[in-house]
Amino acid sequence: MSRVPEPAGAVLADALDGVAAAWTVLSTAFGREPEQAFVDALRSPEQLAAWPYDDPATSGGVRLLVRSGRGRYAGPESLESLRRDHRRLFVGPRPLQAAPWESVHRSREGLVFDVQTLQVREFYRRFGLQSPLLNKEPDDHVALEASFIATLALRALDVLEVGDADGAEELVTGIRSFTDQHLQQWVPDLLHRVEEHAETDYHLGLAGLTRGALGQLHHLGVASTLS
Repeated sequence: MSRVPEPAGAVLADALDGVAAAWTVLSTAFGREPEQAFVDALRSPEQLAAWPYDDPATSGGVRLLVRSGRGRYAGPESLESLRRDHRRLFVGPRPLQAAPWESVHRSREGLVFDVQTLQVREFYRRFGLQSPLLNKEPDDHVALEASFIATLALRALDVLEVGDADGAEELVTGIRSFTDQHLQQWVPDLLHRVEEHAETDYHLGLAGLTRGALGQLHHLGVASTLS
């Protein structure tokens, strides 16, 4: 078993910690109807100051989320307005403004449970994972794909802690492959639809954070840090 040299291991650990934190938050934001405690935390300036990324897309998202919490004219955007926007974008009744399933964006007929869903399911299986509602809800919901990225990052942190460079490389390669084969193939279109149709700064800000986090995954790798 190859061991991780220092300080390279610490650099990679910091990057993986950021991936795990960001994609856990994004999974919750896309996967659940907004709840007050989560919303308050996500648009808190103090919490946002600790967000792991600082690129133009992220910075724009942070500004929008802060504005959502402070309000433009009449106070913060209400929880009901956020829930209404969430349902209109991601839940329905249809037609959805920003369908949250990969196969809808990539399949010829725009249907769920198409070939892309099965490809995502197989990718999960490679790492011993599966959708919590297998065969009942599509495996390729953006919240599940985000959770998958976060889970692989957490596993990589665990193996780094014991100095296992080979194990870390396998998991990071999995993150990069899944990003290239799946997330990058449809999430930009999803975010474009959110940015086009969202009626709240909250969801526009969420799109900015996601766009920034997706871009950062391209910089995650072990080729240079574990040599």
